[in-house]
Amino acid sequence: MLFLQVLSLLRTCHVQPCEIGRLDVATESRVDMCKAAKTVIQELAGLGNDVQGSDVVSACYAGTQVVIFVCRFGGP
Repeated sequence: MLFLQVLSLLRTCHVQPCEIGRLDVATESRVDMCKAAKTVIQELAGLGNDVQGSDVVSACYAGTQVVIFVCRFGGP
């Protein structure tokens, strides 16, 4: 489901996968304990190997932390 939302967002905003420099994923739980959701989305969307990012797990904290990551990444 998350992957479909990522693809929809890329299409809606007319963003090419090669334009993505960072991918942070906030989630309440992991689907696969062996592989990060960020890595799965990165592979399925064809984002390449040069994408920075992280998985943050734990409901409200995860969402807050990812917003902070995005602000720091896109800031001055």
